[in-house]
This record gives sequence, C-alpha cells and structure tokens, in this order.
Amino acid sequence: MKRTNKNPLIVISIILLILFLIILIDILTTKQITKLDILVYKNISQIQTPILTKIFIFITNFGATIPLIILTILLSLILLIRKKYSHLILLISSMLIGVILELSIKILVHRLRPEHALIPITKYSFPSGHATMAIIFFSILSYSIVEHIKNKTKILLTSITLILILLIGFSRIYLGVHWFSDVLGGLILGLFINSTILLVLEYLYKKKRWNLKN
Repeated sequence: MKRTNKNPLIVISIILLILFLIILIDILTTKQITKLDILVYKNISQIQTPILTKIFIFITNFGATIPLIILTILLSLILLIRKKYSHLILLISSMLIGVILELSIKILVHRLRPEHALIPITKYSFPSGHATMAIIFFSILSYSIVEHIKNKTKILLTSITLILILLIGFSRIYLGVHWFSDVLGGLILGLFINSTILLVLEYLYKKKRWNLKN
C-alpha cells in the first residue's frame, strides 16, 4: 500500500456514512424516499418481458450467496499464493463485516419488500444484500488486479466491473425484490465498508504495526 500524508479515504468514508444514514433515517421516519421508490418500481415494471426476466435472473445470481462464497474463496487463494496479504485481509474482513452489517440492519429496520416479486424471496428489504456484497467483492477484485495491468486494460476492467455491479443492483429492482433505496443503500454501505477497512489497514501499515509488503 502507498503511504500518503493526507488520506482522502477519511473524507470518502465520512461522506458515505452520512449518505447511508440519511437514507436509513428517512426510511425509519418520514419515508419521503418511498415516493421515489414507487415511481422507479412502476416505470421498471413496465419494461418487464419474459426474456429480460431470464436475463436479469442470471445477472442477479452473480450477487447471490453461493456464487459469491465460491468467488471469494477463489480470489482468497489467488491473493494468498501471490502473497497479497493486505488485499486478502481487506477481502475477508469486508465480506464478513458486510454480511453481519446488512443482515443486522435488515432485522432492525424490518422494511417490507415490494409485493409482486418475480422470484421467490424471504426476509426483509433494506439494505439490499446483493448490492452490498456485490460491490464489496467486485470492487476489491478490481482493486486487487488493476495495479498489475496496462492503462487501457485497467479502464476496460474497471468499466466492466462497474457495469456488472450496477446491473446486479438494477436486477434486484427489476425482479421486484427490492426498492430503489434498498439497492442505493446497499451500494453505499458496501463502499463504506471497503473504504473504512482499507483506511484502517493503511493506518496500521503506516504505524508499522503490521509488516504487510503488499
């Protein structure tokens, strides 16, 4: 990890936390964002077709539990073999904390899902677990490999990763299992978790509490 005197991750983490809290507090109190949720849901439901539904069911599985567990194990092994220990700690810590936080918030908030889901679904709605865990994993995947590739390929890979994350988020709304604010909250939460853990790792590295070369 690179050493910097002024770490923008502090500002980024604070902004992300504030944004998440704004959405969370609104859902728990005034529910003004519900108006936007309903509007988005109605507009997206108008473009639903059997073919699109099959496509988005396929896409949404990239953010499902079992595929992400398999991908996390594979990436962990690669990082371990390549001795990218700080990236490995970031991955495992973020994924574990992500699961704990999003499930805990779901239980505390008790927000109901949309009524007409296109796939079977249980549990509560806010935040979207698929959105949270997808952005945690795929952003770390991108972060772990972009430093080893050329600029053009780096841009392409980052773009593909971003598009996949957004498609997974969109698929949750399209399939009627989440509101727009669920997905938005999940994306923000995932980014907050990554940035905060990365900030902690960089702090420990600077203080030489850990001897992590990569």
